[in-house]
Amino acid sequence: MKELNAILTIAARDFTKLLRDRGRLIISFIFPLIFIGALGGGLQANIGKQVGFNFLTFTFTGVLAQVLF
Repeated sequence: MKELNAILTIAARDFTKLLRDRGRLIISFIFPLIFIGALGGGLQANIGKQVGFNFLTFTFTGVLAQVLF
């Protein structure tokens, strides 16, 4: 039980630090959108139509998993 309490304390501290640092908070939201647009859009425009695969959806699910975990 002590370990769980320690983990929750560290998570709360890091979350508070994130909310106080406006620059880091903004980048945390903007970077995944840029990544989806640049990588997904670039792959879709160059390769996606030839192979019939939607790289925007593929990139979105990958970035979503990266952000969540």
